[in-house]
Amino acid sequence: MNPYSFKSLIMIYSLNIVFIIYVLLGSNIKLSNSIIALLTMTLIFPAIVIALYYKNVMRE
Repeated sequence: MNPYSFKSLIMIYSLNIVFIIYVLLGSNIKLSNSIIALLTMTLIFPAIVIALYYKNVMRE
């Protein structure tokens, strides 16, 4: 298990969350479709991260 790769994944995920919050705070009602898409990505992104992380752990 490489801790540095996991830390980088956590950092990428936290930056994604910060970006989502920034978009939500600065958004208008007409951007609601984009917000829904971004919220969907916040659900898909951690699943991909977790899958890749455990794939790397199982390989070693």
